[in-house]
Amino acid sequence: MLELIGIHKSFNRGTVDEVQVLKGINLKINDGDFVTLVGNNGAGKTTLLNIIAGSLFPDEGKVLIDGVDVTNLPEYKRGRLIGRVFQDPLMGTAPSMTINENMALALKRGKRLGFKWALGGNTKAMIKDSLETLSLGLEERGRAGVGLLSGGQRQAITILMATMAEPKLLLLDEHTAALDPRAASLISELTERIVGETGVAAIMVTHNLSSALSMGNRLIMMEGGMIALDAKGDEKKRLTHEELLAMYV
Repeated sequence: MLELIGIHKSFNRGTVDEVQVLKGINLKINDGDFVTLVGNNGAGKTTLLNIIAGSLFPDEGKVLIDGVDVTNLPEYKRGRLIGRVFQDPLMGTAPSMTINENMALALKRGKRLGFKWALGGNTKAMIKDSLETLSLGLEERGRAGVGLLSGGQRQAITILMATMAEPKLLLLDEHTAALDPRAASLISELTERIVGETGVAAIMVTHNLSSALSMGNRLIMMEGGMIALDAKGDEKKRLTHEELLAMYV
């Protein structure tokens, strides 16, 4: 579903402050893979996600999604292919709009919007059904402003929004890091359920080693702009918290 071929990325190129962040990344993510991505600060995790999403372009290499070369496509043109959830719950929704309005826009992700669009009966029913799956009582608050919700509630809605248009790939950038433990646990459970039910290929960046080990079917560790570990299946299941922590050290 995703193929990265020889991805290089540097910042401040040609200056004394040049920093090489990614050094020839080669990676294939299969349809249905749920990858947890770990590594120290500065390892290149977020830069890699930005290049996959199209908010950054590589200096060298190619990005293919479902066999299509999207290397030079900007972020908005990849909108139909990629759903993304950020660390900050405020980044995934429009706070001045209602829950229903946010969800309706998510349904139109990657499509051309005109001046005339409305929340029809079928759309409202679809949104209500989706909200019911969260078990947070939000299906009865569709006309409430998203800005009135808690961080956990907003992040739950953001995950729904990121997957409503059935993207090929879901990017989760430390999406539980800004939440309290209870909300983080709720969002982790919701993430596993949605990824499992939809079968979408997913990459989740996390600093929580327990989550990295317990979630997904594949674990990748980055270090110094390169992939230092790619554990799949039984190899991932055999990894212990102590072993993974030792690799960090």
